[in-house]
Amino acid sequence: MSKLSPSQIEMLKFFVNDGAVELCTSIGSQLGATSFPKGKPSKFNKLVMNSLLKYGLLKPSREEYVYGLRWARVELTKRGLDVVTNLESSNEEI
Repeated sequence: MSKLSPSQIEMLKFFVNDGAVELCTSIGSQLGATSFPKGKPSKFNKLVMNSLLKYGLLKPSREEYVYGLRWARVELTKRGLDVVTNLESSNEEI
């Protein structure tokens, strides 16, 4: 994993503070739509979220159907929490 960008660190901080994103995974006009059950981060970018998923710092935790659409909830992994803890302990700004 390469060094995290400021936007990736900001998104990890959102997830550490009990943030979660629900992503529509049903094929159709709502594919890729996002929902934020506990408030939206100040800057949200799906590309940043996808890179954190690729690094294993975020994971889809469960899927459920709402009005016939499938939604996957994306949450922080233990590895993601460890990265944030290491950043905080090394006195880097997060």
